Amino acid sequence: MDVALYVGQALEDIENYFEEKIAKSKSAYDIESCLIIYNYLRTGIPKGVVRKDLEELLRKKMENISDRLAEYYEIMYYLTSDENYFVKGYEKTKDPRLLRKYLLEKLRKREYSIVKAYLSESTRKLVCEG
Repeated sequence: MDVALYVGQALEDIENYFEEKIAKSKSAYDIESCLIIYNYLRTGIPKGVVRKDLEELLRKKMENISDRLAEYYEIMYYLTSDENYFVKGYEKTKDPRLLRKYLLEKLRKREYSIVKAYLSESTRKLVCEG
């Protein structure tokens, strides 16, 4: 019984934390406010209408965010489930985390030929530069 009580209280504390941060940043259109909403959505705590409203708010805020930030592409992937955002982001920002996420998505979908092509290209670059 005590464990259930502690877990419930912890979840409530997490909800309160994010809801307070989101309320303070509703009028802000910067990457920090987008990341707060994004991280809250990724917890899986918001459900139903609340989740849909937060996703819509995040989409609206993302219209004003620079596409030169790696986080932009991570959030857009989350909103659209289009892994091509990772490739676009990697090409624009050269952030290796985006390429890694893209390749992991392709591995998860068992699209090994795409992964092999990217790894072959990376190996060629390393050999030519080294």
